[in-house]
Amino acid sequence: MHFLTIPSKSMSRTRSVAVGLIVAAIGSLSFAGAANAQSIPLYVNSLKSANGRDQVIKRGPGSCVRGGSKVALRFTAGKKTKACNFSVPVVGRDIELTATGRIFKSVPTKLRESIFLGLNLRHAGDGSHYQLAVFPSGRRFQIRKVFPNGATTVLKAGRNVAEIRNFGQANRMTLRAYNGVSTLPATSARLVAYVNGKMVGVVDDERGGELKGRDLSFSIASARNATGTTGSFTDIVVRIPNPF
Repeated sequence: MHFLTIPSKSMSRTRSVAVGLIVAAIGSLSFAGAANAQSIPLYVNSLKSANGRDQVIKRGPGSCVRGGSKVALRFTAGKKTKACNFSVPVVGRDIELTATGRIFKSVPTKLRESIFLGLNLRHAGDGSHYQLAVFPSGRRFQIRKVFPNGATTVLKAGRNVAEIRNFGQANRMTLRAYNGVSTLPATSARLVAYVNGKMVGVVDDERGGELKGRDLSFSIASARNATGTTGSFTDIVVRIPNPF
């Protein structure tokens, strides 16, 4: 099995996008021709090396101070920062993103209820995206649709999920999005989410065509303010999903 990786930080963002568009095209074809094929790994990055950490790029406003670990991408949200988002150098529409995130126990007490780990698909420059949000507090999750104006629709939610781990512990998350489900309108998108090996949700969004973005990102965020929160991510994997 061959993996598509970015060999060094000298590779331009433009080339990364071009690679991603090819990936997206391959992904669209795979659904038509191989219903029973295994998901195809496209990009892997453990984030355990300086070169690997250099491949992910901060996106959006806010201050996110990186550093403090040689075996993960570790960062702290600065003043007036709601979210620390980092883009993966692969793009695509029908795609699956997996990552392991951790929010440290030092998170300010007043933020514990609202702070979450996020995986984001179809992320556009206008801020719109699909998102899997995992909250250590209450062992909660939400599958969300975020619009350009910041308005958010919760497509599915749950709490007291035994598999979701607490502050200071690692949560392995996967979010998958794809179109082309034969029983749904062509504009529909199906979202599938996992946390620590448990499928927590399958959602069909009949207005999936509204999101035009192709970027993938991961984040630590709060709807209010993430200032002072420290966390880390490791083990990024991007795949063309097998939706069947």
